[in-house]
Amino acid sequence: MHRIVSLAVVVVLVVAIAGCETVRATEMPTPKERVTECVQLCTDVGLKMTALVVMMGHAGCVCEPSTAQPGSSPAAAASTAAGGTVIAAAAAAAAAQQQQQQQAAAQRR
Repeated sequence: MHRIVSLAVVVVLVVAIAGCETVRATEMPTPKERVTECVQLCTDVGLKMTALVVMMGHAGCVCEPSTAQPGSSPAAAASTAAGGTVIAAAAAAAAAQQQQQQQAAAQRR
Protein backbone atom coordinates (compact mmCIF):
# COMPACT_ATOMS: atom_id res chain seq x y z
CA MET A 1 0.00 0.00 0.00
CA HIS A 2 2.83 2.38 0.90
CA ARG A 3 4.48 1.68 -2.46
CA ILE A 4 1.29 2.57 -4.36
CA VAL A 5 0.89 5.82 -2.40
CA SER A 6 4.55 6.70 -3.07
CA LEU A 7 4.07 5.95 -6.75
CA ALA A 8 0.96 8.12 -6.86
CA VAL A 9 2.88 11.01 -5.31
CA VAL A 10 5.64 10.65 -7.92
CA VAL A 11 3.09 10.59 -10.74
CA VAL A 12 1.38 13.73 -9.41
CA LEU A 13 4.74 15.52 -9.12
CA VAL A 14 5.78 14.59 -12.65
CA VAL A 15 2.46 15.76 -14.04
CA ALA A 16 2.71 19.01 -12.08
CA ILE A 17 6.25 19.63 -13.33
CA ALA A 18 5.36 18.78 -16.91
CA GLY A 19 2.50 21.29 -16.95
CA CYS A 20 -0.62 21.06 -19.04
CA GLU A 21 0.89 21.19 -22.51
CA THR A 22 -0.45 18.47 -24.76
CA VAL A 23 1.80 17.19 -27.50
CA ARG A 24 1.93 14.17 -29.74
CA ALA A 25 3.42 11.00 -28.26
CA THR A 26 6.11 11.08 -30.91
CA GLU A 27 7.03 13.00 -34.01
CA MET A 28 8.60 9.92 -35.56
CA PRO A 29 7.03 6.58 -36.45
CA THR A 30 7.49 3.85 -33.84
CA PRO A 31 9.09 0.85 -35.56
CA LYS A 32 7.21 -2.42 -35.21
CA GLU A 33 10.52 -3.93 -34.07
CA ARG A 34 9.98 -2.21 -30.68
CA VAL A 35 7.07 -4.56 -30.01
CA THR A 36 9.15 -7.59 -30.96
CA GLU A 37 11.99 -6.37 -28.74
CA CYS A 38 9.62 -5.85 -25.82
CA VAL A 39 8.15 -9.32 -26.19
CA GLN A 40 11.66 -10.78 -26.18
CA LEU A 41 12.78 -8.69 -23.17
CA CYS A 42 9.75 -9.67 -21.12
CA THR A 43 10.03 -13.35 -22.14
CA ASP A 44 13.73 -13.41 -21.23
CA VAL A 45 12.87 -12.57 -17.62
CA GLY A 46 9.90 -14.94 -17.42
CA LEU A 47 7.16 -12.35 -17.92
CA LYS A 48 4.68 -11.53 -20.68
CA MET A 49 4.43 -8.20 -22.44
CA THR A 50 1.14 -6.43 -21.84
CA ALA A 51 1.75 -2.96 -23.30
CA LEU A 52 4.09 -0.72 -25.24
CA VAL A 53 4.31 2.82 -23.84
CA VAL A 54 5.36 5.63 -26.21
CA MET A 55 6.06 9.15 -24.97
CA MET A 56 8.04 11.89 -26.65
CA GLY A 57 9.78 9.54 -29.04
CA HIS A 58 10.76 7.04 -26.35
CA ALA A 59 9.29 3.55 -26.11
CA GLY A 60 9.01 1.37 -23.02
CA CYS A 61 7.81 -2.13 -22.29
CA VAL A 62 5.23 -3.10 -19.70
CA CYS A 63 5.63 -6.68 -18.52
CA GLU A 64 3.71 -8.66 -15.91
CA PRO A 65 3.76 -12.20 -14.57
CA SER A 66 2.69 -14.80 -17.11
CA THR A 67 0.00 -16.09 -14.74
CA ALA A 68 -1.68 -12.69 -14.26
CA GLN A 69 -4.95 -11.88 -15.97
CA PRO A 70 -4.64 -8.71 -18.12
CA GLY A 71 -5.47 -5.66 -16.01
CA SER A 72 -6.45 -7.82 -13.06
CA SER A 73 -4.50 -6.17 -10.28
CA PRO A 74 -3.65 -2.73 -8.91
CA ALA A 75 0.00 -3.77 -9.30
CA ALA A 76 -0.49 -4.04 -13.06
CA ALA A 77 -1.88 -0.52 -13.18
CA ALA A 78 0.92 0.74 -10.94
CA SER A 79 3.60 -0.84 -13.13
CA THR A 80 2.08 0.78 -16.21
CA ALA A 81 2.02 4.16 -14.47
CA ALA A 82 5.58 3.70 -13.24
CA GLY A 83 6.78 2.82 -16.73
CA GLY A 84 5.10 5.88 -18.14
CA THR A 85 6.57 8.04 -15.37
CA VAL A 86 10.10 6.85 -16.09
CA ILE A 87 9.69 7.52 -19.79
CA ALA A 88 8.13 10.94 -19.12
CA ALA A 89 11.00 11.86 -16.77
CA ALA A 90 13.57 10.82 -19.37
CA ALA A 91 11.78 12.81 -22.06
CA ALA A 92 11.58 15.87 -19.79
CA ALA A 93 15.29 15.62 -19.02
CA ALA A 94 16.13 15.31 -22.72
CA ALA A 95 13.92 18.30 -23.56
CA ALA A 96 15.53 20.38 -20.79
CA GLN A 97 19.01 19.48 -22.01
CA GLN A 98 18.08 20.36 -25.59
CA GLN A 99 16.66 23.69 -24.44
CA GLN A 100 19.84 24.48 -22.48
CA GLN A 101 21.96 23.66 -25.53
CA GLN A 102 19.84 25.92 -27.71
CA GLN A 103 20.09 28.76 -25.19
CA ALA A 104 23.87 28.34 -24.93
CA ALA A 105 24.18 28.38 -28.72
CA ALA A 106 22.04 31.53 -28.91
CA GLN A 107 24.18 33.28 -26.30
CA ARG A 108 27.36 32.52 -28.26
CA ARG A 109 25.98 34.28 -31.34
